[in-house]
Amino acid sequence: MCSEKLRSKEETVLSVEVKCSNLESEITSLKSDLCKVQADLQSVQLENKNLQDVVNKERTNCETLEKARYEVQSKLDTTSSEKTKLSKNLDEYVEKLAASIERTKDLEGEVTSKSSHITELDQSLTQFRAECESLRLKLKGSKEDIEQKIEESKTVKTLREAVKNMEDELSEKKQALKVQGQRLADMKKTIQRELKLSADTADNATELRTEVKPPQAVSPPPN
Repeated sequence: MCSEKLRSKEETVLSVEVKCSNLESEITSLKSDLCKVQADLQSVQLENKNLQDVVNKERTNCETLEKARYEVQSKLDTTSSEKTKLSKNLDEYVEKLAASIERTKDLEGEVTSKSSHITELDQSLTQFRAECESLRLKLKGSKEDIEQKIEESKTVKTLREAVKNMEDELSEKKQALKVQGQRLADMKKTIQRELKLSADTADNATELRTEVKPPQAVSPPPN
């Protein structure tokens, strides 16, 4: 009985020792797995840290891009506003230029009319001078009585006064025509400057980024 009990205990001890050996092997395997898991965890943590850095960097880049997009949008809105303003100014300049051209045509017509009138006055003056010379010749060669001569002298005096008045009027008309011609020349120069200024304004409107100060409008000259 004792031997059996001893054998049984020995078997039990052997079984326990086998279990202990198995447990030790399992523990060793688990420790090895734990080391691998810890290594993998460190690797994953390092990778997560790197990914977090990348995410932060990308987030910063996104914020920078968003800020840049806002600035570009703001500049685009400003440029669009400037373009609209330039287009409006250009339309106004075109209208003013058209009015100036029409005014120039009117002045040219007026100058033509005055030139024609001056030509008529020249012809009338020539005719009066011819008549005056004819009367002088008649007066010189006339043998009529004193009363007739006095009457003819009055006619000559009247004609001389008429000739003098016509000459004075002609001189005033020529002076007025000279002033009108000078104004017309000034108007043409002003129109040329307006055309050049309008062309420069159109070029600046297409560039969209250049700030343009609209030129002063040219007032039409008085009649």
